[in-house]
Amino acid sequence: MERVSITERPDWREKAHEYGFNFHTMYGEPYWCEDAYYKLTLAQVEKLEEVTAELHQMCLKVVEKVIASDELMTKFRIPKHTWSFVRQSWLTHQPSLYSRLDLAWDGTGEPKLLENNADTPTSLYEAAFFQWIWLEDQLNAGNLPEGSDQFNSLQEKLIDRFVELREQYGFQLLHLTCCPRHGGRSRNHSVFAGLRNGS
Repeated sequence: MERVSITERPDWREKAHEYGFNFHTMYGEPYWCEDAYYKLTLAQVEKLEEVTAELHQMCLKVVEKVIASDELMTKFRIPKHTWSFVRQSWLTHQPSLYSRLDLAWDGTGEPKLLENNADTPTSLYEAAFFQWIWLEDQLNAGNLPEGSDQFNSLQEKLIDRFVELREQYGFQLLHLTCCPRHGGRSRNHSVFAGLRNGS
């Protein structure tokens, strides 16, 4: 894995606002940074794919263990009034949309899991959409080697997963809501989705 310095797109802030990415800077600090990217080898990509699949299965085993124990439900700070709902959801195999694993890794050795964010909208917009815009712009400007691609196919996989949920579970409606910001504007990074079958 190599960290490669690159020139920022001169109009990236304007593009961010155009596409509704209004939280690229938070608390006076940049949240979205364009001065570098990471170059991975195919072997490193395959390593991450292998490790994330294994970590996901390990996390599912943890969930299975936690829901079977009041002590662990308490230790994991799952609100007691939600226990029956959480357990029922697990025991009836309610579908999941996706899981984002945050890892620490320098390209060698074993990646370390920092946290698992399952079915939460955080970082979806950046990784599934705005990162792709960055890639296309940098390729078109000649700032990246020809044939460069991004490792993630998150947008495509999310679309495929929504199709699966519709076909396998009969979900027909997608409900979206957001947390309004003071002054009535919505915070784009706080969008929550819920699926419901057609019945």
